[in-house]
Amino acid sequence: MHASSEALLVQFRDKYLSRTADRRIADVGAFDESETYKRHLEGFGAYVGIDMRACKNVSVVHTQEYGWWYEVLRDQAAFDVTISGQTLEHVRAPWRWIVDLKNITRPGGLIWICAPNTWDYHEVPIDCWRVWPEGMRAIFDEAGLEVVEVGREGCDTFGIARKPK
Repeated sequence: MHASSEALLVQFRDKYLSRTADRRIADVGAFDESETYKRHLEGFGAYVGIDMRACKNVSVVHTQEYGWWYEVLRDQAAFDVTISGQTLEHVRAPWRWIVDLKNITRPGGLIWICAPNTWDYHEVPIDCWRVWPEGMRAIFDEAGLEVVEVGREGCDTFGIARKPK
């Protein structure tokens, strides 16, 4: 994980989250052996790493590219906060993927996404997109999410949205 992505997560955490053990946080696209985001969220809620590949940071493995939200929630309640960093660029159809993030987030819950606006091609397993603030807003709008904040810093674009109650 690169430094600007970490810094944007910490900014989101410090501005929108308080310390509590009662919150449930989903990290979609959590394949990260160094547990970067998890490390920054300690004390802010119960962290659940979600991805299509297993690693020590991933506790829920789903098997579908889209429509996986049901697999994730089958035995658990929705999440208070859903984050996803450096994953959107690897998704073929982000307008479908964002619906899964919405579906695992409880009404009134927050969604934070960070994705590169410029970065070298990195096929892991595919590399499809670069996104700017207007694109992030469009993805949120497509899913019927309330846009809280969008912006960019360095090579990254971030977006924060709320699932309507």
